[in-house]
Amino acid sequence: MNPYNKYCIDCKKNQTSHAIVWLGVFVCEQCANAHKEVFGGNQYSYIKDVYNEHWDDYQLRSICLGGN
Repeated sequence: MNPYNKYCIDCKKNQTSHAIVWLGVFVCEQCANAHKEVFGGNQYSYIKDVYNEHWDDYQLRSICLGGN
């Protein structure tokens, strides 16, 4: 994993555990929940758990092209 992706792009202090797929960035669980609350489940809150969810090819490609 890229060392820049190890810590949350938002708070910059917690280790990442989720990804905002449409941006291709990694965030911690707290910031992921904050994004979900702010955007209320529309396309801007397309957030996945990095370790506990299935990823399809599109999602993996989005993350590979992005990054913190």
